[in-house]
Amino acid sequence: GYNKAVPGSIGSLFKTWIVGAIASGIQTRDISPNNTVTFVRGDCITAGARSTGRFTSKFELTAHQPSNLMINISDNGATGVMKDFVGRGATTE
Repeated sequence: GYNKAVPGSIGSLFKTWIVGAIASGIQTRDISPNNTVTFVRGDCITAGARSTGRFTSKFELTAHQPSNLMINISDNGATGVMKDFVGRGATTE
């Protein structure tokens, strides 16, 4: 069961907080699904468990694209970039 005194893993739950921050930003018009999100050299899109796409140079996608990857295939690389895009503080508001 749940025990507040024992730290636990949040796993992919954090992804829902990022999506919530994106949705709030869209609602306030601070974010558009068409905003550019920049991946830099070394960032990656994990594309699920079977492959890794590590970028060798700067690469840009719309905010919609990594958000979709983050939720649909639980892409951790896209999650990291989207966390930076919205700012970690936005996930706690």
